Amino acid sequence: MNAAPDNRATYDYIVVGSGAGGAPAAARLAEQGFKVLVFEQGEDRESRFVDVPLLAGYASLDPAAATGYYVQHYADPKRARRDFKYDEENGGILYPRGTGRIGGSTQVNVMVWVRADDADWDDYARVTSNNFWNARNMRRILQLIERTEYRPVLKVLDRIGRLLGIRALCNRRGHGFRGYVETTRAPITLVFKDMQILKIVARTIVYSLRFGDQLKRLLSFWDPNDDRTQRTEGLALTPVTITRQGRRSSVRRRLLDVREKYPERLTIRSGATVRDIVLNEKNEAAGVRYKLRDGTEHVEPVGREVFLAAGAFETPAILMRSGIGPAKEFEREEIRRAGLKLRVDRPGVGEYLHDRYEISVINEMKRDFSLLDGVKFDADPTDRHYAEWLQNGRGIYATNGVVIAFQMKSDPALPDPDLYIFCLPCAIRGYEKDYFRKAIAKKNLCTWLVLYENKGDKTGTVSLNGKDPTAQPEINFRYHAEDQGAPDAARAMLAGMKAAREVVKSYKDLVRNEVLPGDHIQSDEALRDFIEFQSWGHHANGSARMGCAGDDQAVVDGDLKVIGAHGIRVSDASVFPHTPGSFIVSAVVQVGEAAAIKAIAEARGQDALAVLDMLAKQA
Repeated sequence: MNAAPDNRATYDYIVVGSGAGGAPAAARLAEQGFKVLVFEQGEDRESRFVDVPLLAGYASLDPAAATGYYVQHYADPKRARRDFKYDEENGGILYPRGTGRIGGSTQVNVMVWVRADDADWDDYARVTSNNFWNARNMRRILQLIERTEYRPVLKVLDRIGRLLGIRALCNRRGHGFRGYVETTRAPITLVFKDMQILKIVARTIVYSLRFGDQLKRLLSFWDPNDDRTQRTEGLALTPVTITRQGRRSSVRRRLLDVREKYPERLTIRSGATVRDIVLNEKNEAAGVRYKLRDGTEHVEPVGREVFLAAGAFETPAILMRSGIGPAKEFEREEIRRAGLKLRVDRPGVGEYLHDRYEISVINEMKRDFSLLDGVKFDADPTDRHYAEWLQNGRGIYATNGVVIAFQMKSDPALPDPDLYIFCLPCAIRGYEKDYFRKAIAKKNLCTWLVLYENKGDKTGTVSLNGKDPTAQPEINFRYHAEDQGAPDAARAMLAGMKAAREVVKSYKDLVRNEVLPGDHIQSDEALRDFIEFQSWGHHANGSARMGCAGDDQAVVDGDLKVIGAHGIRVSDASVFPHTPGSFIVSAVVQVGEAAAIKAIAEARGQDALAVLDMLAKQA
């Protein structure tokens, strides 16, 4: 049960973080009449790269939009240094996060929008014993969020259905058409501007025909977000959060629009770093302690609840600085010296950090891609391609670079695909300093990225920084061999790499050589070794996972409330018991909406599904 509302507080709710989980929650709460304060660590600076889809890589390195964490892939330093991306100066692997602008990491991601698997949501409902999380309900929440523009027939049917009151015509195939995140797909016409790319696409289509239910894929127009493609393998034309005008679409716009409409209800305080949540003697959230850029420290009282949406690294760190976490963390001498004391023993805080894995197969083509002729990969008006984007939002700068993709199972016995494999006309090998500049240095390189969902990972950790508990936390994912008891991720990724190589063989007349892993690495043993030490990820989650209140390893319950404390919910990727699908951003936005729905229902004494019904009617 929550603490009674504090009538002395200016704000009903305080939301820490303006990204995928925070912005939707804050906007929904304010829209429904509550007073909300949002804390954003960044100062909302301008970046010339953020809105240009093709330059997302530069956006992720731009100090105006992003902050680089340096994380460990292994606890063993010798293992860690076998990764060519390891940065000795910073002591880890670069892990970009968006903290420079309102919108968080949705301002620097590559804008892929592929929904979580239905099986994931149903499993979350099971582990929390809370049926609100089932796939049907989560699909309805997704429909509040999406504005699908790439399925015109379904969009027209939805409009007719709403005009005539025919519910069966609305939100067809799982899509939403009236939400705030606009989704599109790259125009197929770009493919025909480059004969090499056209051949790659054609051969990929042929290869993908060996997988799954091709009729369902065909009827869905190869849409991985269509209800009919759930649990199927095959070709995927990847949806993206890019507007019809060729600009980035994200939760940022939603938050700013609601603030403009209800300035008396929604306040955004940027340039504010949250230290901890102040708890009273009953372990109720009384306020939020934060520091401004000038170094001054303040406490903002809260009326009802604090929403933590600071991400899988910072959310557990804030909880621990608030006295909520594993008792062993507070037994560290340096933590005791910092004056931090245990208030609520939750062993799962900062534990179970996980990510899905990526690995790449890079080939050098015999000639440059003609589609890239004249592309400077910069916000330079003298670049004719960029000038076209500025003028009408079209052309290659209006894309994120994904050419074609397919989904497959690493093992035919699996119930769902666990690999998402896609092609890019550049060289992506993971995150390191200047990774994007290196990726586009030559115009004849082609990458097949293999994404593995990695649902069994469970041994990564987030710990407070021993030198300064208020600084960026210490992060260790404990990859592969250190992830004892998890499924063999290297085996699954090996299947994906072999599939990518098979596709390349079908157009080998265009290829000069394989750059990575390299033509010399052929045996399964050598490929597994390559996977073991060169994998990476950028969808961290699970460090404050949800579960039943009786599960001592769960941090939040099925209502996203922190177990053992009062007046705190978590609404970000921290709550996932396992990685939802191949790309998690849509699922994180759903969590933000779900947290707000739960809070609204509790404040009004209603059922959460009744609130969802009400919001669906208002949409």
